[in-house]
Amino acid sequence: MDERLKRTDVLIDPYEGKVIGTYRTGLTRGGDGVRAWLFPVHSGFVIGPVGGVIYTIIGLSVSLWVSTGFIMWRRQRRGRAKKLPAVGVENSIST
Repeated sequence: MDERLKRTDVLIDPYEGKVIGTYRTGLTRGGDGVRAWLFPVHSGFVIGPVGGVIYTIIGLSVSLWVSTGFIMWRRQRRGRAKKLPAVGVENSIST
């Protein structure tokens, strides 16, 4: 990984404003190692300009899927509401 992309976290005392300590991401426990890899991937440094285009297409397609899915769900729900009989009305034919 490129050294410029590695992050260093700085701890600052909120009351005095002094630097308490620094540590490199990936050397600590928890999800810091994962976070160190997420930035280069999401900023496009891993694949380059082609990766940015791919990420844009994927992002737009997911947005399109969500919006069209909502529109289809709403139309289906409205169609059901029109077909249901009113509450308390009997559908029998008296002779």
